[in-house]
Amino acid sequence: MNRWEIAVLWAVCYFGALVAFAARITYLLGADPVPPADPALLSGWERRRRWLLISEFSALPMFSTLAVLANVHGWLSPVLAVLFATITGALGFAFFLHALEWALNRKYGIPRRPQP
Repeated sequence: MNRWEIAVLWAVCYFGALVAFAARITYLLGADPVPPADPALLSGWERRRRWLLISEFSALPMFSTLAVLANVHGWLSPVLAVLFATITGALGFAFFLHALEWALNRKYGIPRRPQP
């Protein structure tokens, strides 16, 4: 793949992840649309929603980059790379971190944390 094809694939992966992200974040923010009446609770409610948007939106370039790198290294075809970016955009950054923790624990033989 030349640089132009990689850039186009990255843009397509980013758009796929963005579409899935928009659907998920709309559902999450729409699940609790009524703000609380208490001003102290309202401040926390607004801050939580703002940081949810910022953290999830900032992860989209990483999902696109991982998908393109998997394609460049030959692990995924371009179509599967776009699907990978779309799925990771739909699942979100917290799910990605949990999966990464599980993979690293398994690779290095770290025992699982006991469940409360």
